[in-house]
Amino acid sequence: MHTLFGMVNQFALEKGEDCIQKDKIIGQLENELLKARRIANALTSCNEALVRSTTEEQFLLQICELIVKSGGYQLVWVGLAKNDKKKTIHPVAQYGFEYGYLDQLHLTWDETSERGNGPTGRAIRSHVPEIANDIANDPKFECWRDEAVKRGYSSSIALPFLIEDGHLTGVLNIYSSEAFSFKQDEIALLSGMAKDVANGINSIRKMSRNLELEKKNQLEYRSRLIISNLLELALKPLNIERMLEACLDLILSIPWVAILSKGSIFLHDSEKNILVMATQRNLSAPLLKLCQNIEMGYCLCGRAAQEKKPVFASCLDERHDVRFDGISEHGHYCIPILSEQDLLGVLNLYVEHNHENDKDQELFLTTVASTLAGIIKRKNAEEKIHNLANTDSLTNIANRRAFMETIDHEVARSKREKLNFAVLYLDLDKFKQVNDVFGHKIGDVLLVQAVNRMKSMLRETDTIGRIGGDEFAVVLPNSKFSGAEHVAEKIINTLNQPFNIGENDINIGVSIGCSIYPDHGIIGEVLLHKADNALYMVKANGKNHLRQYNEE
Repeated sequence: MHTLFGMVNQFALEKGEDCIQKDKIIGQLENELLKARRIANALTSCNEALVRSTTEEQFLLQICELIVKSGGYQLVWVGLAKNDKKKTIHPVAQYGFEYGYLDQLHLTWDETSERGNGPTGRAIRSHVPEIANDIANDPKFECWRDEAVKRGYSSSIALPFLIEDGHLTGVLNIYSSEAFSFKQDEIALLSGMAKDVANGINSIRKMSRNLELEKKNQLEYRSRLIISNLLELALKPLNIERMLEACLDLILSIPWVAILSKGSIFLHDSEKNILVMATQRNLSAPLLKLCQNIEMGYCLCGRAAQEKKPVFASCLDERHDVRFDGISEHGHYCIPILSEQDLLGVLNLYVEHNHENDKDQELFLTTVASTLAGIIKRKNAEEKIHNLANTDSLTNIANRRAFMETIDHEVARSKREKLNFAVLYLDLDKFKQVNDVFGHKIGDVLLVQAVNRMKSMLRETDTIGRIGGDEFAVVLPNSKFSGAEHVAEKIINTLNQPFNIGENDINIGVSIGCSIYPDHGIIGEVLLHKADNALYMVKANGKNHLRQYNEE
């Protein structure tokens, strides 16, 4: 009887143990199935993370967090293999229980290095997942075992992935608190996650490149627009000073270049080999005084001119030679204005203190300076042609053509404003004898000196021109005969003084005829002709004095 009861108890015990074992297996299977489902959900969430992320770092951090939370892992991190000399593996994102673990990994994928033969290094070289089922006893984990065990890591898997068309390898590392945690189905799911990570990185980098390209295209378009506007300015009938003012205003108004609303343009005086400030905007009085003329190599502008390359300064460093009490902190872009290697000037722009140099902006400003070089050369050529057409080559005053334009302009102005103006017609007495006795070379020198003396007797608003030979004419705006008479007397007195040329003291005189607008005419040519008639009367009556035109 006892034996029968014993057998029944034994059978019941065995059946109970079988049930417990089966329940345990079922529970494990359910856990693995739940884990697989959560990882599968994480795979779906991976695409959502890609949509939400604006940067690669943000995307990888979200992926690491998703894997930890979905799979119940302790730590997930992503590393990228560098192609440097040490073949470094650089962690770029992590989530989970880490406590400085990644800082002491010092991983490499160099197979000759001890730290390159762990799961991560092997996975990168082979492009095959590497599993450490039992970290505590796995020889591949020897370098990192103590730190891993200390943090409760029992197993790990390193899942490699390729990005940028296979030119760069990354690795997704996952750590579990359970040994032999990674089953085949789970590995397949996690491998899919690694591929999604690679696709996400590629997508973000492509999007970033596209945005960068779009930004570059926008910058190029805006740059071309500014250059086009500068070239349009070059076509306007402005002298070089007004032209440079307009160009500087345009440059300082560019909203996407990080410059302050002040600056200057210097032109290179090739004879003195200095920089001369041609135009400026919003510079302080001390700067205007100290920076009117800059020697080569002095301060930032002088250095840019001397070195013929851009000079950038983020602050008032030791190169900033111009100093004064109360000078504000600032930085500079100083860009040489070059035509090939011919220095024409310097574009001097201001930036905020501690501004970081932007190479794209520096390149654009260099392009602007090159455009300015073309404008300056064009304007110099135009002015040279204009001078040749309108200036007497010997005396450097207006020739007959330019002088007649001046009279016509003065007629229009005086008519509009109801003013008088005087025309003087001058002829140098005894000049023919000077040429006959001393020669034409001495005669030319005398002409130049005589013009300089006459100019010194005139106002800035007056104009003198050479009509031909030893004949000259002067326009005296807003003058009646009394004013013209005063000027004529001064001219007669100064020209009656001897001219010392070489070893010769030469004496001449001057005969002057005068006409008044509108008393003697309302057309420029008529006024000049009547002043010439008055001059003829002076010549016929003793010379070396003034006479006003008289109808008689």
